[in-house]
Amino acid sequence: MRDGVTKWIHGWKKNGWRTADKKPVKNVELWQRLDAARAPHQVDWRWVKGHSGHAENDRADAAGARGDRQAPVGRPLTQLRFGCVGTGFFSTGFS
Repeated sequence: MRDGVTKWIHGWKKNGWRTADKKPVKNVELWQRLDAARAPHQVDWRWVKGHSGHAENDRADAAGARGDRQAPVGRPLTQLRFGCVGTGFFSTGFS
């Protein structure tokens, strides 16, 4: 996922949301939402090994298992951290 959001997304957008081999990008709606959400921010994308006892990644795992769709209430955007469970992806550093 980290490579998708930091490297591949630029080509996908340029190619009308198609991959280098001209196939449609999988989960395009989610990639577009992520792209729109990150646009007004500077994000430091970091890779964290999944299921390794990393507190925020464990929270993301639990939220994913519950099907949470919203950010935690009462936390400023600058303090939010989120992860993508199963890929070992974790992002932090919104500004």
